[in-house]
Amino acid sequence: MKDDVFKVMIFHGDKLIRKILKEEILKVVPNTLFVTASTKNTFLKKIGWITPDLVLSSATAKINFGLDALLYIKKNLSGIPFIYILDHKQARNNSLTAILAEADGIIDISQKNQIIKVINEILPGIKKYKKFREAEVLELYQQLLLAQKSIALSTKGYFRTQQIARLNILMNR
Repeated sequence: MKDDVFKVMIFHGDKLIRKILKEEILKVVPNTLFVTASTKNTFLKKIGWITPDLVLSSATAKINFGLDALLYIKKNLSGIPFIYILDHKQARNNSLTAILAEADGIIDISQKNQIIKVINEILPGIKKYKKFREAEVLELYQQLLLAQKSIALSTKGYFRTQQIARLNILMNR
């Protein structure tokens, strides 16, 4: 991702944690655009601004939209990795473990080196997905151009046939 912009959506209520995440991600991918949200409404509003390459979300009970955010990403932006951010003090129970299992990764914010490790693990998949999407968009664009040419040719032929028919009518009068 040398020249490409890496887009990351961070959904967390703590500004310090967002800052730590940004600093660590910039070490791995310097050309990164961050969009942050701390509430459900801002998440839903800002997720429409960009199509992120990666979504990081809190799994704390304070935000309690983490599961909904995961489901939203999996449903509407499938193929985009979703990583939960955990606090080392966070108690793991059965429901949290089940939710975390659905994510593409987990970062314990107390271990900064883990942020870089997880980002490095997930980057090859993101690159592959972006190339696939670019190829898909190019193919759709080529199909659109072909359809436009086809329409132009068929309507030109139609209009030419109509013009000849009118000329024949005028000549036969």
